[in-house]
Amino acid sequence: KHHRILFAFGPVVEPYTTEHTVVAKQPHELMQNSWSHRIPMMFGGTSFEGLLFYPEVSRRPATLDEVGNCKNLLPSDLGLNLDPKLRENYGLQLKKAYFGDEPCNQANMMKFLELCSYREFWHPIYRAALNRVRQSSAPTYLYRFDHDSKLCNAIRIVLCGHQMRGVCHGDDLCYIFHSMLSHQSAPDSPEHKVITGMVDVWTSFAAHGDPNCESIKSLKFAPIENVTNFKCLNIGDQFEVMALPELQKIEPVWNSFYAPNKL
Repeated sequence: KHHRILFAFGPVVEPYTTEHTVVAKQPHELMQNSWSHRIPMMFGGTSFEGLLFYPEVSRRPATLDEVGNCKNLLPSDLGLNLDPKLRENYGLQLKKAYFGDEPCNQANMMKFLELCSYREFWHPIYRAALNRVRQSSAPTYLYRFDHDSKLCNAIRIVLCGHQMRGVCHGDDLCYIFHSMLSHQSAPDSPEHKVITGMVDVWTSFAAHGDPNCESIKSLKFAPIENVTNFKCLNIGDQFEVMALPELQKIEPVWNSFYAPNKL
């Protein structure tokens, strides 16, 4: 918990190679020559992924007190053997970016959750997409789900209650798949418009490897074409193509922890 490891048990790099080996190298290395480079891919995330951790922090406020100088919130693949002084400096960079001169506590819980958005989701998404742009022969698309509905964002409502606003991890799925948590939106509602658009985009991508469709015919949702031009389809009250807003912290903060060839 102290090192923010989400899953205590999971796949590991196996110490030997046989015909039955599943994970022979670190994921970053495996991605260099992945068979999936031949397949179109679409990555996506929500604008406040970190709300996923709201129940944990609400239930156990001590989590915030343990943040300190943020050195335990660095990406796990930097390794436990990172030079202690470097770890300290990196941690202070994180703290400055998200908390300024304030300590992490219950009063600024949302800043901690924002940090979690980047640590657990947006920087890994960025790195995976970046690797695809460098290595893949097939297109790579990126969307950002930002539709903040009082009624239809079922994951946020379940995890955080009806008073919380923001777009939580998994809220985008509520606009693609119907479930027991789904709200029945009126045909003329903003929510119904987003549902129609999301289903159209994903159906087009599944059928043709291209998400451009009738619902976004006024836009040109282009694949990411180079490492300096990360544009996404932002899905809010409207569908629009824009530079990924999260780049403002990904590039100067999170990317600085890695050598360029290790991103």
